[in-house]
Amino acid sequence: MVREPQERFLSGFMFMCTPNNTVNSTCEGCIDDIQCALRTVIEQARRRCHFQKNMDSIRIFKYSPHDKTRTLTDLTTVLKEGGVEKSDIHFIISHISQHSTRHATYRNKRTDFFRQQLKKPHMQKMLVQVYHAYNYIFNFPEKLLYWDYVLFDYPLPDLYEAHSLSSSNKLLLNNEK
Repeated sequence: MVREPQERFLSGFMFMCTPNNTVNSTCEGCIDDIQCALRTVIEQARRRCHFQKNMDSIRIFKYSPHDKTRTLTDLTTVLKEGGVEKSDIHFIISHISQHSTRHATYRNKRTDFFRQQLKKPHMQKMLVQVYHAYNYIFNFPEKLLYWDYVLFDYPLPDLYEAHSLSSSNKLLLNNEK
């Protein structure tokens, strides 16, 4: 299950990096500082990313708190294809459809403040343009969330021309492995 990359980052930030967070996280010293948190995530990504190596065994579908019906339908399909028992699927789907996480950000007033910070050009560049671990694995420059936007078919931030990755480009990317 994938989520729009910027929203995914923002959700994690709101859960772990705001004052008085419910998990008592110190956010690597970046409480209430979204730019500091982004720099920390970038540095950690340089050290540990194996997504590309496991791409063939991953089934991707989009998650959005604004389109729960589609998410639940896609999740049900994946669970059925994975051989999960009907009773377990029913339990999982009913639990997800009736509850939200304790760190749900789409109803949090402070989320809008940090969302606006992420829209600043220098933050957009940090989200998309920073080199990280894939550079060492595949010998080509990779950006922090760039391939999340491209592979998962989300429009790129405004500093790029919005586009989707065609099937031939996905094949080309897979051949880089």
